[in-house]
Amino acid sequence: MQQTTVTISDTSFAKRRGDLMKLISSLRSLGAQAELDLPRIVCIGSQSAGKSSLIEAISQIHVPRDSGTCTRYAAFPPLTKPDGKWSATITLRIEFDDAGKRLPAPETCVFGQDICDTSAVEPALRRAQAAVLNWGIRPCHDFLSMDDAELRAQSGLKFSKNVVCITISGPKLTDLATTLTFRTGLIQNAEEDMINLVESTVTEQIKGNSIILVTIPMSDDLENQKAALLAKREDAAGSRTIGVLTKPDMLTAGASRSKQAWLDIIEGRKQVLKHGYYCTRQPEDSDRINNITFDQARQNEANFFQNTSPWSTSLHTDRFGTLKLTEKLSNLLSEKINESLPQLQAEVRKALDETNSQLARLPPALSGDPSSNLMALVTQFCATFDGYAEGRRNCERLVQENLKTYRTFKLAIRCSAPDFRPFECKDDDNEDTDISRQITEIVGDEPLPEKTESLSSPSPVYLEEVRDHLLRAKTRELPYNTPFPAKVSLIEEFTKTWEAPVEDCFEDVKNRIDDFLKDLIKKDFGRFFDLETQVRELVNAQVDICTNNTKAILSTILECELSPFTQNSHYYQTCRGKFLAHFRAVRAEYLERKSSQEERADSEHGNTLGSRITPLLQREALAALAKLGHHVQASDLQKLIPSDPWEEEMTVAAEVRSYYQTSYKRIIDNVPMIIDNTFFRRLSRGLLNALILGLGFSDPKTAASYLCEDKNVVEKREELLSRKKRLDNVRRELSRFGY
Repeated sequence: MQQTTVTISDTSFAKRRGDLMKLISSLRSLGAQAELDLPRIVCIGSQSAGKSSLIEAISQIHVPRDSGTCTRYAAFPPLTKPDGKWSATITLRIEFDDAGKRLPAPETCVFGQDICDTSAVEPALRRAQAAVLNWGIRPCHDFLSMDDAELRAQSGLKFSKNVVCITISGPKLTDLATTLTFRTGLIQNAEEDMINLVESTVTEQIKGNSIILVTIPMSDDLENQKAALLAKREDAAGSRTIGVLTKPDMLTAGASRSKQAWLDIIEGRKQVLKHGYYCTRQPEDSDRINNITFDQARQNEANFFQNTSPWSTSLHTDRFGTLKLTEKLSNLLSEKINESLPQLQAEVRKALDETNSQLARLPPALSGDPSSNLMALVTQFCATFDGYAEGRRNCERLVQENLKTYRTFKLAIRCSAPDFRPFECKDDDNEDTDISRQITEIVGDEPLPEKTESLSSPSPVYLEEVRDHLLRAKTRELPYNTPFPAKVSLIEEFTKTWEAPVEDCFEDVKNRIDDFLKDLIKKDFGRFFDLETQVRELVNAQVDICTNNTKAILSTILECELSPFTQNSHYYQTCRGKFLAHFRAVRAEYLERKSSQEERADSEHGNTLGSRITPLLQREALAALAKLGHHVQASDLQKLIPSDPWEEEMTVAAEVRSYYQTSYKRIIDNVPMIIDNTFFRRLSRGLLNALILGLGFSDPKTAASYLCEDKNVVEKREELLSRKKRLDNVRRELSRFGY
C-alpha cells in the first residue's frame, strides 16, 4: 500500500500555529534566550543514536555526521513560498567566548550566500561548523571555500556552545523545524573535561521550558542510555520528555524477545512517560548514497512498519513513523508557547526594570570635549563640597556634626574650671553644699549635662593650699600685696590643660572632612582611576596646607592664653564681685554653723562666753561704755570682732576664677571659629583653583587621558546597554504579537 506524504505544513493546525513558531524564532534571533526561558525542543542522545537522521527527517536537510566533534544546530522557522522555490541561509550565532562564558551581546554572522540547492546544505553546514569551532582563531570567511581535507586539518575546539543556524524557505516545509534548537551527542570516549562540558551543556538546555526529545537506538538497552538518565533527572515526572526509538531495522528476525520488550515500551506497558515513545526508521547509508528523497524515505518508513512484525500488528499505529512524531511535537510545542507567553512578557518587564536600575547606578558615559567634561566634573565636585561647607539645603550633615564636636569641646573647657572652696581644708568642706551648681547660677551658665564621665574635672582647691601657694611666691611685696606671678601660675593650672581638648576638637573635624572628601572623590571620580588618584593627591595637599595653617593659629591662641590678659574688664569685675561675695557667704555660713556648735559645746561645759554679740550683751556693753564717758554706736561694736584671716586667699580665688570665666567665654568661640574658617571653609574656597592648576586643563590630551574610565565600568555599561537594547527589542516583538 502506497502512503501519500502529507507534511504538517499542509494541516490547518500548522497554519494556525505558524505565527507562534515564527515569534519564538524571531525572539531567539534577537538573543532573547540569554534572558528568557524560551520554549524549545531539545534533541539529545548518545553518539550514533540517530539524532542527525531524525533532524534531517524533520527539517528536510542533510547535516554533517563527522565523528569526534559535537556542535549545536538551530533550524529556524521555514517560510513557505508560493512559487515553490527552495532556499536556505546559514548564520553563526556566537553567544559564548572560548572559555564558555556568555558574551554581553550575541554576535551574528551570515555565513556565505543563500543556498538554492538542497545538496549544497550539508557541505555548507560542515564549513560553518568548522568556523564555529575555530571562532577567534581564523576569520569565518576563510572557511567558505575549504574542502573536506582542509576542514579536517583545522585544529579548533572539539565542542562549542555556540550555534550554527539555518533558515529554510520553500514549499511544504514543516513549522516544527523551528523547535530543533539543539543537537548534541553525549560522548564517552574523550577526555573527562570534554565529557563534562558536553554533559553540562545538555543539562542546561533541557531545563525549564524545554521538550526533551531523547533518541534511543533499539540496538542498545534503554537502561544504558545516558541521555535518558539526564532527562529523568531534570524531568522526574516525565511530563516534558518524549522517547524516540531509532534503528528498529537493526533488530534481527530472531531477536523476538528484544522486539517484544521494545513493543511493551512503545505501547506504554513499561518505562512509562506521559507523552510516551515513538518509533522511527530513517534511511540507511546506502539510501543516502543513492540520494533518496525525503518523500521516498517517509514512504519506505511507512512500508517498513506495515510489513515488519511485531510493529505491523500493534494497535498503537500512532506511535510509528516520523510524521506521527512530528505531529505530536508540533502540538506540544504550540501548547507550551501559548502557556509561556504571559510569563515571558512578565520576565521581560522584570529584566528591563533590573537593567534600568543597574544602569541608573552607573555614571553616564561622557561625550564631547574632554577639557569641558573634566572642568564640569571638577566644578561639580567643588560645588558639592562647598555646599556642605556652607551647610546649604540638603547639605547640612557636616556642619551639624561639627557643631556637636564644638559642643563637646565647650564641655571639656567648662570642666577645666578651677574648683576653689572657701574652707581652710577638706575636713571643713560640707559635702551637702553643691558648689558647682551655685557657681553655675552665679555666672549664668547652662547646667552641665548629667553624663560627663568622659570629661575629667580638677580637684577642689582649699584656702590653705592657696595660702601655701601665695607664700611660696612672695618676695619683696609689701603686706597685703598679692604677688602677680602667684595668680599667673594659678591661671596656668587650667589654661595648660586646654591643649588636648583643642587638638581633639580639630582632629575630630579634620577626620570627618577627610572621610567625606575621600568618599566624594570616590563617588565623583571613581570611574577614572588616574583622575581619581591625581585629584586625591591635590586635595590631600590642600588639606595639609589648611591643616598646618590652622594648627599654627590654634597653637598661637593657646600660647596667648598662658599670659593673662583681657579688655573685657566689666565682665571680669562683675564676675570677681559675684565670686568673692559667694565665697564670703559660704564661709560666713560655715563660720556661723561652726560658732553655734562651739557655743553648744561651751554651754555643756558651763562656759557661757561666746564670740557672738547678742542683743542683750550689746545693750549692756553700750551702757557700760556710756558710764565711762565713751559714746559709741551699736555698729561700732562689730569692729571689735576680728576680720576673717582668709580674706586674701578668697580674693585671689575669686580673681583667678573670674579670669577663667572670661577666657573660657572667648576660647569656646575662638577655637571653633578658627577651625571653621581657617580650615573647613578656606579649604572649600581653595579647592577649585588648586585642582584647575594641578590637573592641567589647557592640554586636551591630558584631559582625555584623565577621562579613561575603568575597564570594568565600561564593560559593565556596555553589557547593560546591550542587554537593554535586546530586551527592548524582545518587548516590542511580544507587543506586536499582542502581549
